[in-house]
Amino acid sequence: MEQRWGFMLPWRKVLHKKIKFKPVERDWDVWADQKYRLEVSLPMRCHFTEDSDGEEFELDMEWSGEDYFQDTFCQVREALALLAAVAHVDQLAWKYLLSEHCGVNLGKAGSAKLGRDIRAEYFLVLDQDEDVRTAFEEEHQGLDLVLFCGTDHQIRPVEGYLETLAEIAALDTKLKYHKPGVEVLIPVQSLYPCHALSSDEGPKILKNILRAEQTIHEMRKSFETREVPHGELRCTFVLKPLVADLEDVMTWMEMATKVGKLMTRGLCFSEVSLRAERLVRHFGSELESRKVFGQLMTHLFGSTRRSRELTYSGHFGCDAEQHQLDLLLLDCEPTLLSVDLHAMGSAMVVNKTTKNLAMHLMFPLQLEDDFSFDDEITTREWWQWIAYAFFSKRARECSSLKSLALVNLRTMCFEDMEEAFSAILNSEHPEEEVSVSSRQVGGA
Repeated sequence: MEQRWGFMLPWRKVLHKKIKFKPVERDWDVWADQKYRLEVSLPMRCHFTEDSDGEEFELDMEWSGEDYFQDTFCQVREALALLAAVAHVDQLAWKYLLSEHCGVNLGKAGSAKLGRDIRAEYFLVLDQDEDVRTAFEEEHQGLDLVLFCGTDHQIRPVEGYLETLAEIAALDTKLKYHKPGVEVLIPVQSLYPCHALSSDEGPKILKNILRAEQTIHEMRKSFETREVPHGELRCTFVLKPLVADLEDVMTWMEMATKVGKLMTRGLCFSEVSLRAERLVRHFGSELESRKVFGQLMTHLFGSTRRSRELTYSGHFGCDAEQHQLDLLLLDCEPTLLSVDLHAMGSAMVVNKTTKNLAMHLMFPLQLEDDFSFDDEITTREWWQWIAYAFFSKRARECSSLKSLALVNLRTMCFEDMEEAFSAILNSEHPEEEVSVSSRQVGGA
């Protein structure tokens, strides 16, 4: 293996310790096989980098700056493309290079984790830091996607990339020299954690990501019809919608508002995690807090289907028939009030943005508990809104939802569930049932 793929070794330092094989946590999907993903930490502009011995030192931006970053960034990009080409040709060699030369822990020999095929699909952790030395010169956050997924590595590849790709192609027994070559499509997703999107830069990051996706789409158009030369491989990064942790979005009004606006402009997500809560202290008044929460729910579960065709077309992106959100994870706080549940349920019942929803339901504590609230929602009201939002006549007519997971239920009172579902499912006008319930709670 070492002799056959020895020409790949110069690229190993570029990727060493930058890739992790991490489990995908799905606490609601307990029956499914454990899934893993390759998470790649891309170079950062500021704070620290490594010298030739792997020792960290503070990077002097005035000395090396953006040129140094882009050189390193492009080397990592090309190395990832070459690894994906190896995966296309030889799955065993791909695993060998990952584990033995890139420092990736793929599991013990003979384990199910190591035994399965590993897709050459990357989850990118992009530069989320901002340094005072570059803050006024660069608005890079989110826009580095263009440098990674655009056409730069095909038009201006780093030294040695094309030669190495040709050596990989020479080992591909499926390539025929009298037939067109093969385009190796490499799916990538960007990961933006909560600490990045909940910072002052959050709205700019999301706006730049939308700009980047549209720019990449335009750049790729010119390559869609270009045939790969006979006997050759061509690597193309396929950008999928981002994965975003928006857990704390309701602690910041500007960010909560920006998410909604960008969704109306076509921003798509592979996965969104969000905490459904309402903290008045962050919004100045009860009325403003209620208004922003309602608007966010309306945008998350929009009643208008928005196509992905403008940003993701053909095999360079996602299926245009897909919804705007592939998966929405909603963590419902027990402190939500009846008016919040009304806003959330009213949006869910006409949902056109996602087919897959997982809800962590922290039902209210019992009244005798020290931490209960005077105006909290009863479990019966929760079940009534669940029945209305997902199983009522209106939901069946209007909602696009296909998969629902209810997680972390602390109580399942059969009597409450039976009464709630019976009232909704047996009604020709279920919206009247939940409206009456809300008025009763509000007037209690």
